[in-house]
Amino acid sequence: IIIQYEIQENNIDPESTSIHDLNEEDGFDEGNCPFTVHGVSGEEYAGMSANALKVTGLQHLQNNGMVLAISRDNEMQSIYNNPQLYPQIFPWLFPYGLGGLCNPRILRNISELKQKQNLLMYHDKQFQLEPQYSLLALHHEQIKQCTTAGFLTVSKQSFAKTAEHLANLDPDVLQNLATRLKNGEKVIPTTDAEKLCFAVIHDVDTIT
Repeated sequence: IIIQYEIQENNIDPESTSIHDLNEEDGFDEGNCPFTVHGVSGEEYAGMSANALKVTGLQHLQNNGMVLAISRDNEMQSIYNNPQLYPQIFPWLFPYGLGGLCNPRILRNISELKQKQNLLMYHDKQFQLEPQYSLLALHHEQIKQCTTAGFLTVSKQSFAKTAEHLANLDPDVLQNLATRLKNGEKVIPTTDAEKLCFAVIHDVDTIT
């Protein structure tokens, strides 16, 4: 990876800046800038072994080289039922931490997907011009669909019989069998309800 240094009049990206942002430049008024990168070249590290990279890093620290540290909370943030997730990720898009997805201030029920679409149509266009917002919103939707979506497949000639078996399953017996199988127990069906559950397991395939 080669990143070349390019002189700019300021460090503000006009494509991801609100029309109400009138600041000339983002930065510090006084004191040392805590972290600055002028250029990174992969050629400097090409061909280095793992030990050579470690030694180079140690030399950098011993020479009082700057280090970028990105902290995180002790508890991971959930992407489910978390109105403060997006205000924490994009504080410049959600002033004062308000307006998160599915927050209690919304007067009517609206899905997260619909709210994400509405934010992209916001008159200020700041959500459209933030490249990470659209990507992250899409990835979160894909993760949720992958973890919650699934369906059963069954051969056509066995469909009627399998549908009848599914309608007559005892949920308590099914839960008991699932728990025993998860624990690695070898289960031999003895009752009619257990045999019915195993018949359904034999007939269907699960696709997630």
